[in-house]
Amino acid sequence: MLDNSAKYRKGEQGRATIAGERAGRQIRLFVDDDGPGVPEAALPKLFDAFYRNDPSRNNPDQGSGLGLAIAAKSLERMGGSIRAENLPGAGLRMTTHIPLAGRD
Repeated sequence: MLDNSAKYRKGEQGRATIAGERAGRQIRLFVDDDGPGVPEAALPKLFDAFYRNDPSRNNPDQGSGLGLAIAAKSLERMGGSIRAENLPGAGLRMTTHIPLAGRD
């Protein structure tokens, strides 16, 4: 998530903020950035293997489009989830739900 925030920042420098909270039997982790965001129609596709939001990004140094797909599948196998949403104004928020292991 942080790598994507750095890659797709608007200017020379970008900002990412990480926050978390416990919500019942899970941890919610939020990664917000100040990048350009993603078109609404592309948000659910971000977690598909090999999906690249910008088709002009054919440079292999920019990644393969697997990172978010691997993150989503890993979280799913642990009983968690990940989703993306645009922030008001600009930027993107990735929210992960990670189940807690063990007993309270």
